[in-house]
Amino acid sequence: MKKLGKNYIYNTLYQLLMILMPLVTTPYAARVLGPEKLGIYSFTGANVNYFILLANIGFSLYGQKIIASLQDDFKKRSQAFWNIVIAKCLVASVALVIFIITNAFFFSEYQDIYWIQAIGIASVFIDISWFFMGLENFRITVIRNLIVKVSFVILLFLFVKSPDNLPLYVFIIVAGNFFGNITLWFQLKSYINKPKLFQIKISDVIRNATVLFIPTVAINMYVTLNKTMIGLLDSKINVGFFVQSDTVIKLVLAVVTSLGTVMMPHMTKLISDGKQKTANELIYKSFSAMTLLAMPIMIGMIIISGRFTSIFYGHGFEPVGTLLAIESVSVLLIAWSNVLGVQYLVPRGKLTHYSSSVTIGAVFNIIINPILLIHYGVNGSMWAMVMTELIVFSVQLYFTKKDLLWKKIFLDLPKYVCATLGMLLILSLFNYWVHVPQDILFILYNVIIGTMTYTVFVFVFKPTVLKDVINLIKRRSL
Repeated sequence: MKKLGKNYIYNTLYQLLMILMPLVTTPYAARVLGPEKLGIYSFTGANVNYFILLANIGFSLYGQKIIASLQDDFKKRSQAFWNIVIAKCLVASVALVIFIITNAFFFSEYQDIYWIQAIGIASVFIDISWFFMGLENFRITVIRNLIVKVSFVILLFLFVKSPDNLPLYVFIIVAGNFFGNITLWFQLKSYINKPKLFQIKISDVIRNATVLFIPTVAINMYVTLNKTMIGLLDSKINVGFFVQSDTVIKLVLAVVTSLGTVMMPHMTKLISDGKQKTANELIYKSFSAMTLLAMPIMIGMIIISGRFTSIFYGHGFEPVGTLLAIESVSVLLIAWSNVLGVQYLVPRGKLTHYSSSVTIGAVFNIIINPILLIHYGVNGSMWAMVMTELIVFSVQLYFTKKDLLWKKIFLDLPKYVCATLGMLLILSLFNYWVHVPQDILFILYNVIIGTMTYTVFVFVFKPTVLKDVINLIKRRSL
């Protein structure tokens, strides 16, 4: 538990950094490049992402799971690493070739941007972050990502000065990830042996990773496909609005789901050691902790969405406020599905159930998204994504009915609902009686008052996980 808490602190600090940096870079990019150029970047990135998905299939999730189960076996861990790396390079090569052919014959518009975006496919070849996550060594990946993000900020302000700098903007982003992946290779020496080529077996790796390819594609499909559909059926500018909203929500979610990132390898280790009961109890606590964080964030984002968009993006990005309010509903749903999917189904090897849940969600999205998009525009597409997250969670919940007690899963939910409603009531009264014209002060007041009132209500209702949270804070402060 000490290692889990340490990794959660590392990952949460990094996720907070991930939020703070865009608070500086995104407003700058929005004002310098404008909605149209950001829309082009988002649209081309969405289309290239299909090839990145193919290149990566399910290697990252599979690799993290396998390495986590072999933490204590140096030789097997080393061989598993090289098996995955070589299999990954083989599949990524095929994806890169397909992209080159596609870009040459089908992507006639924005072709220069597409070529730059292709660096993202090349990054898949050298990405070994899954290895260190499997070892539960989050310090290395956090430091690597910190360096990459800081470098991106510096280069952005130095070189991106006008809408004509869009190609440079795209290059800075994708090249940063590429060189960041390279740095991890310098940390490998003490963790693995040199490869024994005669022992390389990639067929099993590709087969098992392909099982995870279905949920990986499905999860990304109802986000990436939304962008493509909006670009084709609506406009490139609305793609940019959609992506800016999704970016903000994903940054907020990063803090909540960072627990899931560190929990997955830890749960895998517990299960491989035969500690099923301990693993189940940890799931109940994780679900409660996720709800503790996600529910007030969801309501808070809905309240400040309009004012936040005004100050964060500036003139021309007003539609993002509505999209942000709609997508905020998904914060709680994604947090819940992270527990049941990433923390429960995957570590237990229930990959078919995990795949089925996200595949059903993706199929639902493919059907409902065009209908809502045509009738309600980009707002309809956003509602389609929220509805999809509800479908995914519902299916995953159904698959857990034999192994997990729903009564224990939702034990603290009424308490969190009451605490959140109490927070909402206080904020509603404050905003009704106190008119705050300045956007930044409105956001600041609502965040401070909301946090304080929610905390008070949580201590009043005393959810079961509160004791664990307090103990974790006390241990980190010693």
